[in-house]
Amino acid sequence: MWKRFSILSIAMPCGLLGLALYAQTVPSAQPAASPTPEQLDAQFQSVVRPFLDANCFECHGDDVQNAGLKLNAYTNLDSVVKDFRRWNTVLGKLKRGEMPPDNADTHPTAAQLKPIIDWIEAMQAVESKNNAGDPGLVFAHRLSNAEYDYTIRDLTGVDIQPAKEFPVDPANEAGFDNSGESLTMSPELVKKYLDAAQSVADHIVFKPDGFTFALNPMVSDEDRDNYAVHLVVDYYKQLGLTISLPAGTYVAEYLDYADYFLAAWRYQNRTALGKRFATLADFAKDANLSPKYLNTIWAVLNQPDEKVGPLAAVQARWWKLPAPEHGKEPADVRVGCGYIRDLILGLRPLVKPEFANLVPNSNKLAEGSQTIVLWKDRQYASNRLTYAGNAQQLDMSGYAKTDPALLIPDSVLIRDRYENSFKQFCAIFPDAFVVWERARMFLTAKKDIDSDLSGHRLLTAGFHSQMGYFRDDAPLYNLVLDDPQKRHLDQLWNELNFITEQPVRQYKQFLWFERAEPPSLMTSPEFNEFRPEDDTIATTPVIKKLGDVYLTKVKSFNLGGTVNQQVQNYFVDMNANIRSLEQQQKAAEFSHLQSLLDFTARAFRRPLSQAEKDDLLDFYDTLRAQNVTHEDAIRFSVASVLMSPSFCFRMTSPNGNPAPGKSALPLTDYELASRLSYFLWASMPDAELLAHAAAGDLHQPKVLAAEAQRMMQDDRIRGAGDGIRLQLARYSPLRGR
Repeated sequence: MWKRFSILSIAMPCGLLGLALYAQTVPSAQPAASPTPEQLDAQFQSVVRPFLDANCFECHGDDVQNAGLKLNAYTNLDSVVKDFRRWNTVLGKLKRGEMPPDNADTHPTAAQLKPIIDWIEAMQAVESKNNAGDPGLVFAHRLSNAEYDYTIRDLTGVDIQPAKEFPVDPANEAGFDNSGESLTMSPELVKKYLDAAQSVADHIVFKPDGFTFALNPMVSDEDRDNYAVHLVVDYYKQLGLTISLPAGTYVAEYLDYADYFLAAWRYQNRTALGKRFATLADFAKDANLSPKYLNTIWAVLNQPDEKVGPLAAVQARWWKLPAPEHGKEPADVRVGCGYIRDLILGLRPLVKPEFANLVPNSNKLAEGSQTIVLWKDRQYASNRLTYAGNAQQLDMSGYAKTDPALLIPDSVLIRDRYENSFKQFCAIFPDAFVVWERARMFLTAKKDIDSDLSGHRLLTAGFHSQMGYFRDDAPLYNLVLDDPQKRHLDQLWNELNFITEQPVRQYKQFLWFERAEPPSLMTSPEFNEFRPEDDTIATTPVIKKLGDVYLTKVKSFNLGGTVNQQVQNYFVDMNANIRSLEQQQKAAEFSHLQSLLDFTARAFRRPLSQAEKDDLLDFYDTLRAQNVTHEDAIRFSVASVLMSPSFCFRMTSPNGNPAPGKSALPLTDYELASRLSYFLWASMPDAELLAHAAAGDLHQPKVLAAEAQRMMQDDRIRGAGDGIRLQLARYSPLRGR
């Protein structure tokens, strides 16, 4: 049973957060020879008090207290020590001759002032030695606005900047806004903190193996779709897909073949270029190319007995590339490699298979039905490496001067080799490595297709007015990627389905489309019980029942066995996908709770106690018992963590009893880590600093110095400087000039 997290941490009275705690980082020094307290007290009675009576009580006595100072209230050494700071001000006034003021009745001489100044300095010296290492009163330090923003950035990994709605932090007398005394917490600011915490929680991205954060809120379907889709597309782009060409109903994405031909040329001429012992994989790495696909290209370029067809044309252009000049790479090598690439990109679309709609011009089943659009998607996706068999029907006269190997041969025997070359050509150079943008797949009018390729249908399956994604990257996956890259891409697609909840949403929109789009197959009475708004519509029994009724209706139209099979497969596949998503969502709940605990420990900048873990998990469980969804319960829990004093404040806590003869307690390594990180970065400790805290060696001078040096090389060092510059800009008398 999960334990409850007390909501009192959100509503805790602000006054309780100002508890004073003592801390020190170095051991106290032994007092040197100096006046004893008895001697200092006797001197106060015999020298200081009479001086004050004669020169100060007129302005700082019972009747008048200028600057709120009543000096006749100090009757002995202890009363002075308890107001140590005020007497430091008195010392400064005496040294500068500002007290007594010019209009005072009496004006002591320098000789008369000296014993008083000496006594105050002696008293300060004794007290400093007696309390070495004791910082005195240490306030709970609320994160300043800048510290809050930087901490949220490093905690979530995204720069949300929730403190932009906070009021300006008040400054202390020195003009800085990060002192514990000035960083108070008002009721209005508590409300701002709660709004900020809820805003940060809205940025949570729920994944199959935990949660992370996005730069934008992740509450709406549109936000989730945009986030997950761009993760996949951005990864495709990272893999070198830099050339996009329209190809009918989709945009074909290609690798830049010129880069691969250039790397192959460098490998072939490695001795002349001074890289005799470099491997083909070395050249691939240098050019950030796929070693796997470069091996394939190299094999094509060195394949023997190519006399006719596209591979022979590629080889002919390859052999015309210039040789190195004086150990250098000629500038026109790149031009020649681009010439080979252009041949491939111009020829490949001419020999790719085309697929018409499965149910053309039907007034019984809508051409945009998911059941038949997905069939068309699969036909294209599974034939990216397939030759259409039409080369001998094409007009190749345009290649007569530049690439005669592409001309259709007269000999029947040579034609077989010609056709085989096209098959190999298509298997090596796909009609697209990836398709991440397509139009509505059931359209046939060229005008409609072109106008629909607007750049906003990324990874879409090509449905009309329906949500649905389709993965079409088999050539990239099989020809180019290594095993780690394949695993990462699989993970991204799995996360896309999980984050967007694609199976359920796609199925419900199928129902909406089939009931609304003419020809409306599901408007007849037998479909009345199947409505997308029904809570049970995506359950296995209902999907099976609808599938049977739908298939019976389609069969009555006599559209053919392929259509019937696609309809049957659709309901089986959708049910399997929805059930798989449900299982993933259930299994992910544990990982989300573990992420919640990990997030809280990082937010608190120290390990959690078992009681804190129990409270946090019980708070989540209480919300679930009140029919709060899993995701909302996690969001509420994250918001409560961000409202906890352990996050909003930097505090020291008692750790046992002081050492013999000491009045202060040492900082823990975790507290020291926070002191150091907020001093240098104005933000939370990173993983390396916390690792030293966990190991218990951060207090060692060498380790502490090394960590400080490391942290000063980090870009986050700008955080402290930015905070100082911000304060100077706010409070400088030159502001606005």
